[in-house]
Amino acid sequence: MRQGIFTYKDGTKKEDILFASKDTHTGTGGTHGQGDIVMEYEKLVEVLGEPLHSDGYKSQCEWVIEFKPKNSPNQIATIYDWKLGKQYLGEEGEDKENIMYWNVGGYNNIVIKYLTSLFMPMN
Repeated sequence: MRQGIFTYKDGTKKEDILFASKDTHTGTGGTHGQGDIVMEYEKLVEVLGEPLHSDGYKSQCEWVIEFKPKNSPNQIATIYDWKLGKQYLGEEGEDKENIMYWNVGGYNNIVIKYLTSLFMPMN
């Protein structure tokens, strides 16, 4: 798990956030679809590191992020491709590097607001 204060190129900072790595996986049980984001795969890797491998069928990769919003318990956000890859769609599917549309999961929609604020200065 990587932890730290996320710092944008302009010097502004976000509160402590945790990124699951390939070696550790924050529990995501009970999370479900909350919305989506549009972002290049390379930008997600640049910010969040390499993705975790997902179920290998309906999703080829995912990122798991734990964060602590003000006045709220810790939250889990997942970013993943859903039914877009070749493992699900065959030749019609996309390689993860070409995906721009990503599903976002969590326990509630605060995760969408958080991720939007996290990535907004980068778009």
